[in-house]
Amino acid sequence: MPGCALAAYDPTLTAKTAAYLKSRFPELGFVLTCCGKPTKLVGRSDLFEQRFGLLASELEEARADQIITACPGCLDTLGKHADAEVVSLWEVLGEIGLPPGVCGKAAGEGVEFVVHDACATRENEKVQVGVRSLIKQLGYCLNPSMIEGKNTLCCGKGGMVGASNPELSRACTHRCIEALGSTHIAVYCASCRDAFAADGAHARHLLELIWGDVVSGTDGPSAIPSPLPSLKKWRNRLKTNALLNRLQKRGSL
Repeated sequence: MPGCALAAYDPTLTAKTAAYLKSRFPELGFVLTCCGKPTKLVGRSDLFEQRFGLLASELEEARADQIITACPGCLDTLGKHADAEVVSLWEVLGEIGLPPGVCGKAAGEGVEFVVHDACATRENEKVQVGVRSLIKQLGYCLNPSMIEGKNTLCCGKGGMVGASNPELSRACTHRCIEALGSTHIAVYCASCRDAFAADGAHARHLLELIWGDVVSGTDGPSAIPSPLPSLKKWRNRLKTNALLNRLQKRGSL
């Protein structure tokens, strides 16, 4: 379960990750249904129950014993409401190992990252430790931050503030980037990546670090994709759905 934001950001990253998991877990299935968290955040508990009910029915029909999710928001929501066991993608990758050929690929580059922890994983030390371990395995250096773990700050997208108060959202984003105090920021939430990129920060999603080119210290702002317009995000969700359906039917991309 990649989550809505990741599926909308990059179908290729999503599909490559799904294919790797499928190679290790042949019975793995895929779900793109929204967990409903946005409706819960705006106080529409009635709509949340409806939307989460659709997801719960889909999971029950799939007879899912365990749900693997890449989205911190889904991890939090499903952990509180789903019947099946819910685990983070980063915990799973820590257990099965990174894909072949990527461990140590950035060794010697000397690029130093700070990790921005998502609000939804503020109290989840397993995820925080797992993410940092994976980045180190790739060969990147990590620096500590004053706002990591329990002290993390909102990226500006939390609580649907980006929709309800864009000015406050931008202020929160800028404050967070300044507090992180690093040229290179690693995130594991697609919404955080979008928020930081919109402010011009060098923020990369962990899946980009795994599957993408090695980050160089000379990379400029143009190396960071800008946030996508809404229509493009919906097209990407459709493309992600098509890729995952193909993977489910054929067993490969």
